[in-house]
Amino acid sequence: MRGLAELIMRSPKHAAGVAAVAAMVPFAYWLSAATVALVILRRGWQAGSMVLAWGLVPAIGLVVFQHDISPVMTILGASALALVLRKSMSWQVALLTSIFVGLAMMLALLMFQPDVLKAVAEQLHQALTQAGFYQQLSSEPGGEKVVGYIKEFLLPASAGSKASRCLLLSVVALMLARWWQSVLYVPGGFHKELFSLRFPPRVAVTILILFFLGVNVGVGFAATLPIVLTPLFFAGLAMCHSIIVTKGNNALGLATFYAVQVLLAPIMFFLTVLVALLDSFIDFRGRLIKPAGSG
Repeated sequence: MRGLAELIMRSPKHAAGVAAVAAMVPFAYWLSAATVALVILRRGWQAGSMVLAWGLVPAIGLVVFQHDISPVMTILGASALALVLRKSMSWQVALLTSIFVGLAMMLALLMFQPDVLKAVAEQLHQALTQAGFYQQLSSEPGGEKVVGYIKEFLLPASAGSKASRCLLLSVVALMLARWWQSVLYVPGGFHKELFSLRFPPRVAVTILILFFLGVNVGVGFAATLPIVLTPLFFAGLAMCHSIIVTKGNNALGLATFYAVQVLLAPIMFFLTVLVALLDSFIDFRGRLIKPAGSG
């Protein structure tokens, strides 16, 4: 990975080439997003915008020919967050901004790909019908009302789920770009940033309030919940990551941790959010370890 970062930073042409090629390779567009983010973090928007343009060309082609807007949203999302991180020098600010980026992604999906979302929602509806889920639920007291709620929820949930995945990839790309920047120019800097990434209690409580409001207000708000919880999710990841690294379990510990995150994604997402909430009040890192300079 260091070799790729060195290639990207060799010249604007190299960066543009990596961004364009990565955007064309299936499931590698997040590397294109990380490439653009690295250039923005290191050299600013003027240099980054040129690389962004080259990354967007094949990504827009995927929209036209495959009706897949994910690469465009991921690259743009990572670019916007990189610009915020460069200006603010704060992961807390960048992650809170990610909520608005994710909501913009969801809105873009609802505006530009309603047919795709309707097809996904219809597939989910048929799967639930064939499984007898609706029939079983309708037999319970108040079940008909719940069934209606679920049917109404499927379309915005499809948009929210896809927007959440794109947002997660955007933030992952941003973190990869920041790690690249640290390896090349500020050794150990990324680990120090992860160590200090912790939301104060008032911010964590505000996010929690938004979560419960979303659950109770309506289906549209409920569909945004994974997006709203994204900052806490990455704060929880940062806490676990920094503790594992500082305790000296770098390779095996991190590989195991992230493998579990991927294999048990839905469960681990909410567990990691819960850990971040607790950390806001308890400060696990401050109690368990002292900052290390290696990263």
